[in-house]
Parts: sequence; C-alpha cells; structure tokens
Amino acid sequence: MRCPFTLYKNQTGIGLIWYARYWNEKAQKYTITRSTGIIAEGKKERKREAELKAQEMLSEIRFETEAADRPFIESLEGFWKPDSPYVKECAVLKKKPLSAYYVHQNAVNVRCHIKPCLLFNKITLRNLTAGLIRDWMAWAVDNNLTGRTLNSALNTMRVPVRYAFNRDELEKDPFAKVDPATETPKEKGVLTFAERTNLINATPTNPLSRLAVLLGLLCGMRMGEIRGLHWSNIDNDLIYLTHNFVHMDGLKKPKRGKGKNSALS
Repeated sequence: MRCPFTLYKNQTGIGLIWYARYWNEKAQKYTITRSTGIIAEGKKERKREAELKAQEMLSEIRFETEAADRPFIESLEGFWKPDSPYVKECAVLKKKPLSAYYVHQNAVNVRCHIKPCLLFNKITLRNLTAGLIRDWMAWAVDNNLTGRTLNSALNTMRVPVRYAFNRDELEKDPFAKVDPATETPKEKGVLTFAERTNLINATPTNPLSRLAVLLGLLCGMRMGEIRGLHWSNIDNDLIYLTHNFVHMDGLKKPKRGKGKNSALS
C-alpha cells in the first residue's frame, strides 16, 4: 500500500516550504498538494515538523475532482462568471467588488481569444506551463491581436492561475516566467479649433445629443458623468457631479469627486 503522502520542498516568496502530496487510491496517483507552512531551515530542515503537519491535514483531504485537474478552459469560463467564488470573494471579503463590465470583458476574452487556440484543448490547470502560455502569445500575434488586447487576455488567464496558486491548489505559478507583450499606445486624438467650432455651430438634430456633446466639449465632462446627470444636479447655475453611469453597472460615484465638492459652472 502506498504511503498516504510524500513531502517535497518548494521555493516560495517567504522561503523554502515543505509541501505534502496526497495519494488518491481511486485515481492511483498523488492528486492533491497542500502546503504545510513549515519553512525548511536548520540542520534537519524541520522535516519531522512537516511530517506531523501533513499527517494532521490528512483528515481534511477530500478526493473530489481537484480544481487544478479540471480542463483549463472550463476553469477560466467558471472563474469569470458573475457568481463565481472569486467574484464573491472580492465583493464580500475584500470589499472591492469587481465591475460587471470587467467580469464580462474577461469572459469575452476567454470566448474570443483563448478558447479558439487549440493548444489548450486537452490542458488542465495543473498542466499549464510558461511554454504553453508563450506559444499562445505567438498564436495571438499570428491572429492579429494587438499588444493591448493580447495583454488583456493574458491577464484573463493570469488572475485565475495565481488565485489557484495562492490557494495552494497549484505547485507553481507558470506566469512567474512570462512577461507581457509590448504595447504601442495609440495617441488619443485632440480636436482642432476648427473641429470644435464646427461642432458648436452644427445644426442640432437631437437636442439631448447636442447637450451631451457640448457638456463634454465645453465642460470637460466624461461620458459616464454626462449619462448619469439628473435634474437635481443643477443648482444656482452649477452642475454638481454626483453620479457616473457605467455600462452594465449603472450609477456609481464620479471619479473626480464626491457630492457637491465637485461642481462645474
């Protein structure tokens, strides 16, 4: 009969740590890895302490399908759902909820820029390597992804992989050896004086659209701030920016200030 666990050392950000790999009798292989939290130091490297800790954790091991053994694409699709554990954790535990638009865009990256790559067809999260990620980057360039889009999709993969790594569900972080692609920032266009004059003098076809254009042109308001305006935001010839309308998230606080501390004349 196999030993219920084996020990090995793994280099982490806080030093060399003892890890335990647990034997799955049904699968006939070691399928679960957990950190003991014991730093390998001193003459005997505290191995006995690590053995006792691994033995103590044995009762908590459950051999359902490990997160790291699920298909990679399936893991990404589940991770970037509005009700995923990660999204809930950000909102409830970290008190930093992710915007619905951000989650949606990552799901789009999976569907449009990651899933079509045949390199990931039979790959599990555990099997992902830095080499595979780099091969995907080359595939993305061949498929005409810009540096910005490529890096966005790269982050769509990096976040769930590092999340699993920080939960001790992965032994190594393959992204530790992967650098982002070089981006060529596109210069934002600035309207000329003549273009601004033409916009101001244009014959309006829709008064609301004209108002939105003029608020951005003459007051420097952002699109979300314009979309979030209420009649109550106007007082004594001043516009008070109290809302920012974000696609898929609705009304939020404005970026430039809070309440009546942020006003335009």
